[in-house]
Amino acid sequence: MTETNKPDAYISEKQDLEKADEANIGADLDSSKVKFINGGAGDHDSSVQIEPSDSSESSFSGMSKEELLKFADDPFWVKTRYALFILFWLAWIGMTVAAILIIVFAPKCPPRENLDWWQKGVGYQCYAKSFKDSDGDGVGDLKGVQEKAAHLKSINASFVYLSPVYASPMEDGGYDITNHTEIDVTFGSMADFKTMLSALQAAGLRVIMDFVPNHTSRKHPWFVASQKGKNNSYSDYYIWSDNIPNNWLSVHDGPAWTFDATRNQYYYHQFSADQPDLNLRNEKVLKELEDILKFWLMKGVDGFRVSAAKHLYESADLTADEPVAGNAGSEKYESLEHTLTTHQPETFELMAKWRSLLDGYTGEGRYRVLMAEVYDRPELVAKYYKGLNDTKGADMPFNYNLVELKSGCGGTCVQQLVDAWVDNAPEGRWNNWVVGTHNNKRVASRKGEKYIDAVNMLLMTLPGTPFIYYGDEIGMTDVAIAKPVDKLGRDGSRTPMQWNGDRFAGFTKGNTTWLPVADNYRRVNVMTSKSVGAGRSHMEVFTDLTRLRQEPSFQWGKFAYALVNDEIISYARQAEGFPGFLTVMNLGDKPATFQLKRHLPAGVPVDAEVATRSEMFDNSDFNHGHTVKFTESMHIEPGQGIVFKWPWTPPQ
Repeated sequence: MTETNKPDAYISEKQDLEKADEANIGADLDSSKVKFINGGAGDHDSSVQIEPSDSSESSFSGMSKEELLKFADDPFWVKTRYALFILFWLAWIGMTVAAILIIVFAPKCPPRENLDWWQKGVGYQCYAKSFKDSDGDGVGDLKGVQEKAAHLKSINASFVYLSPVYASPMEDGGYDITNHTEIDVTFGSMADFKTMLSALQAAGLRVIMDFVPNHTSRKHPWFVASQKGKNNSYSDYYIWSDNIPNNWLSVHDGPAWTFDATRNQYYYHQFSADQPDLNLRNEKVLKELEDILKFWLMKGVDGFRVSAAKHLYESADLTADEPVAGNAGSEKYESLEHTLTTHQPETFELMAKWRSLLDGYTGEGRYRVLMAEVYDRPELVAKYYKGLNDTKGADMPFNYNLVELKSGCGGTCVQQLVDAWVDNAPEGRWNNWVVGTHNNKRVASRKGEKYIDAVNMLLMTLPGTPFIYYGDEIGMTDVAIAKPVDKLGRDGSRTPMQWNGDRFAGFTKGNTTWLPVADNYRRVNVMTSKSVGAGRSHMEVFTDLTRLRQEPSFQWGKFAYALVNDEIISYARQAEGFPGFLTVMNLGDKPATFQLKRHLPAGVPVDAEVATRSEMFDNSDFNHGHTVKFTESMHIEPGQGIVFKWPWTPPQ
C-alpha cells in the first residue's frame, strides 16, 4: 500500500512523531527534561512535554577568573605553593645525592687485569715428529697435529709451540735448516701446514713457530754458495777465518771452528759442525731473517720462539780469547766464561727490532708474541725482556729454572728455584714457567713418576704462563734408546706420544716408529686416562689444574708463601674480589705432618674446601668439595698435592 493510500489517522500520527523527534534532538538535556507522552490504547494522539531543569542539577562549569584570583592571593595558598615548591627541589636534590653516594660507596665490580691471550693461556710444546703419524710412515706430521686438536682443547691448552718443521737433513732434530720458508717432506707440505694452522686456530688454539736465526745447515744453499769463494754475494753470510783465531768453544764441546776444504778456510759454529753460524753483522743476512719472519706472519702464525737467542752475536774482534773459568786447556764448554760469544749488546738490539716488526702485524685481538730460548742464569735470561735503551724485547724469555727440579729437590729447594726467577724479572714483566723440553729428561723420569701431579700443580698455580711438554699431561717417562738418532743422546724424551693401548700406542698405523714407544704405554696413555672407572688419572688432575688456572686469582692474583720446609712448599693466590686459593705440595722424599694455621698468609681463612688434589690420595677428607680445617693436623705423602679454595671476603 502506497503512502497516498494509507488512512489519514496513520499519516497524522507519523507526522506528530517526527515533530517530537525533532524537538527531542534540539533539546539541551543539561538544562531541561524531555518526556514523551503517548495516548492510551487505540488513542493515536501523543505529545511531548519539556520541563525546565532544576538549577541545582546544572553541571559545574569551573571557577571564574575573579574567583581564582581570590585564591591566588590567599596567604594560606601562597604558603602552600611555596612549601610544595621547596619540597620538590629538596626531594630532587636528595635523590641526586643518594645516587652519587650509591655510586661512590656501593660495592664495585672487582678490578680485572687486561691480559692478552699468551698471558691467560697454557702453552703446549708439540714435538711434531713424535706427536701423531697420519700416513703410516712411523713419523709424526702436520696432519697428525691437526688430527689431535680436540685433545689439546680437552686439556685446556691455549696455544701450541711447534718444534721446527722446516726443510732439513735432520742432523739435529730439524734445527739444521736448509730452507726456512719450506715445509720438510717428513711433515707434509705447505698446503698441509695451512690446513693445520686454520684448523687449530678455528678450534681456538694459537700457533707459535720455532724460529732458528743463529745458524743453518751446512747443506743450506747460502752456505754452499759461501763455500765457493770470497767474492760472491754469499761469501760473507757466514763467519770465516784463515786460521783458528781464538779459544772459543762449541756448546757441544771442542773448538768452535771447523776447516772447510772447499773454501780452504775455517768457519765458526757455536753448535755442531753441521750448523755453521750466520753472520748477523751482515745487513743482507738480517734482511733475509726479517723476510723469513714476514713470510710466516703473512701465513697467519701467532708468534715465534727465537731459538738459541743468547748466541746470535759474537764479538766483532775474532782475535780475542774468552777468559778461563775451569781447567785450563780443557775443551769442555763450561771451562770458559763466554763473555765474547753470548749476550752481546747487538743481540738485545735485534730482539727489540724483531719485536717492533711483529707489532706491525699485530691487529685488534691478534697480538703476535715473541719468546726467546735462553739457557742461563736467571739474571742473564731476564735481560731479554728489554732491548737497548729500555725498549721492549721478548715478551717471554723462557724460564728454565724448574728444569732443575730433580730427585732430592723438596720444598725449600723449589722455593729457591722460584725466587731466583721472580727476584730477577723486571718490574711489570710477565713470568713464565717450563718444567719439560725436548732437550732434557722428562719430569717423571728425573723427579719420579709419583711426583708428576705435584709438579704439574706447581707449574699451573705459580704466577705467569705455564708451558707443558707433550706427554707430561699423562706422565710419560723417558725411554732407553739402544740405537740413538740424536748424537747428543736426547732421544729418550722425544719418543712417540702414547694415545692408547693399541700397537705402537696408537701413534701410527704403520709397521714401525722412528723411535721406540715406551714399554708402559698400555698403562700410561690418553685413552686409559679418560676411561670411566679407571680411577683418578694424571690427565684428569692436569685438566682440573688448567681449568683452575683460568680463575682470576691464578691469572693475576697476589702470591704469598705459607708453610715451606724440606718437604712441603705451599702458597696462597688471591685476586681482590675473587675466590682465593692455597696450594700445598709435598715435593720432598719423606711424609710430612703439619698444621697450616700458624703459617697462613694474611687474608687466608682457617678452613677451606678442596678444589682439586693429586691422584695419590686414599684419605676421603681430601675429596673434592670437602672442607678442611687448617687448625687441625694434616698429613701428606711425597708426591701428593692439594689446592684449597675459599670465597672472597672484603677486608674489615
